[in-house]
Amino acid sequence: MPETPKIAIVMPLMNDWAPFQQLLADLDTQLASSDAVVDVHVVDDFSIPPVVPDVVVSSIQAVYCTRLVRNVGHQRAIAIGLVHLHTHYDYSHVLVMDADGEDCPADAVRLIAQSHSIPDTVIVAERKTRSEGLVFRVFYRLYKFGFRILTGKVINFGNFCLIPQSALDGLVYHAGLWNHLASTIVVSRLPIHSIQTNRCQRYAGKSSMNFTALVIHGLSAMSIFLEHLAVRALITSLIGMVIGIIGLLVVIWIRVYTDLAIPGWATSATGLLLLITGQTILVILFITFTILQQRATMQIIPKNDVLQFVASHQQLT
Repeated sequence: MPETPKIAIVMPLMNDWAPFQQLLADLDTQLASSDAVVDVHVVDDFSIPPVVPDVVVSSIQAVYCTRLVRNVGHQRAIAIGLVHLHTHYDYSHVLVMDADGEDCPADAVRLIAQSHSIPDTVIVAERKTRSEGLVFRVFYRLYKFGFRILTGKVINFGNFCLIPQSALDGLVYHAGLWNHLASTIVVSRLPIHSIQTNRCQRYAGKSSMNFTALVIHGLSAMSIFLEHLAVRALITSLIGMVIGIIGLLVVIWIRVYTDLAIPGWATSATGLLLLITGQTILVILFITFTILQQRATMQIIPKNDVLQFVASHQQLT
């Protein structure tokens, strides 16, 4: 008989206690049909004022709150929550979801149910539809297109995912976890299975994901693939340098062996091409040394370095 899965649900939040309580109630109802033992761990990203909500659950076994010493941001709050669970608890899987209702409780149960057939695979929620406005969706598509061009990778999921313990054992030692969960899962080459879901509406309040936050989020995602991005930029610069050298040879050939040259044009063209080629060489050197420095520098290890941000941990039920 298979062992009953023990699941931890990690929810980062800041000041979203009203939607969290409604989400918790809906999640508790949905989990009534599940055979998993589920705990909920809220990572309070320095809400002001600190709140201890009234929690009443029946299907959920326990609810915990980990408060941070200062605001660190959504992604880093997730990283701290994952490291805290890995260090102090023993779960078969960890489910990461938002606390505002945009990740549907019914889909959380679907992710948990899917883990029965593929227990050692990261199960991610791939969005079919989104609930944000038109402008946000347009810029989000541009971000995804730019991400694919610059890194050669495609990420069709966000934070809403179910991570088995076997995968979490490696993720907590990956420096990228401190900046972006989804990118770290991809770059870690973990087995991934996606299920399609719809983005739901927030229960209450307004999302903090604006244009500025989206840009920061996109840059954080790309930072995980810095070496991939640098190699692509290096190849592009090398191609530009080769084109510049070929252009110089063509100018010299036209000037010496033909009568097509307009007086003074060869000097101007040669100067421009030399300038472009020289700048390209500088870019190549800069990218090369950036890659070497990146590989030689000791990066932050979440497992060893992030628990210092935990101020307190308490059980709410």
